[in-house]
Amino acid sequence: MSGSFDTRHEGAINDAQFDYYGRQLATCSQDGHIKIFLTKEDDQMQQVANLQHHQGSVLALSWSHPKFGSLLASCGVDRKVLVWKEMSSNSWNVVYEYDNHEGPINCIAWGPWEYDLTLLAGSLDGSVSVISRTSEDRWEAMKFTAHEGGVYAVSWAPATSLSLLESEESYLVKRFVSGGADNLVKVWTWADEHYDCTPLDLHTRCVRDVAWCPSLGMARDMFASCSEDATVAIWTNSSDSGKWKSKCVLKLKYPIWRVSWSVAGNVLAVSAYDNITRLLKEAPDETWEVVSTINENGQQSNEDHIQLG
Repeated sequence: MSGSFDTRHEGAINDAQFDYYGRQLATCSQDGHIKIFLTKEDDQMQQVANLQHHQGSVLALSWSHPKFGSLLASCGVDRKVLVWKEMSSNSWNVVYEYDNHEGPINCIAWGPWEYDLTLLAGSLDGSVSVISRTSEDRWEAMKFTAHEGGVYAVSWAPATSLSLLESEESYLVKRFVSGGADNLVKVWTWADEHYDCTPLDLHTRCVRDVAWCPSLGMARDMFASCSEDATVAIWTNSSDSGKWKSKCVLKLKYPIWRVSWSVAGNVLAVSAYDNITRLLKEAPDETWEVVSTINENGQQSNEDHIQLG
């Protein structure tokens, strides 16, 4: 679908997320409400649910993989993570509540379906929680310090199978990336019953968003980060070197808030303070170019104040 519609939220919208199939859109707002809209055949949006349980602004949302049914996670300034389940058509209940943070929870993300139900949450208190549903249908959480001054973004890596020897059974390695107020990007890898951290230093101000690129079957990992320093960086790690390399691919005059990959992982959307979304694509020579710029009204925008790396 394209265009805009009135959500009838009574406050600014903090996040909007389509489900796996793009059939349902969930929005959350400073008004404390979560609204769910159904995409109709004529591309119109029909509100089918209005969820309210948070006390105060709802900051972020994440849909689970449909393998687990209709599950929606939310987080907010009330320091809570909520897991909502659609019990019957358009009827939602909170099935889990987590409140072990000491500050607002800024970001949330369900992991790949291969990890079963695993949820990642980052808080202004500087810590990250990894929340999982056990085989006994109970929930457990692991919390640890991640970024001094606050965590603003988290993103899971695609599920990766590794084996120490060719004859050994392969196993899944859980990895995610985070960004925070300490200007750092950190890559976390599960090993020996805890998450090991690799800090990456490029940005000079708060890292506002990170997004791991969907797996393209290439022999490299790749994710993007953006910052209040008005830059977007692409981080790559080839199987040959095993080390992360960074490249600043976009420099603006304004803070950059969000980065998001296309489903195929070949286009990166960048949203900045000037309300313009820029679509970047990698050329065969590994340089990046802006292929489209779209303003808040969904129209093409001309600009001359960008620098490409």
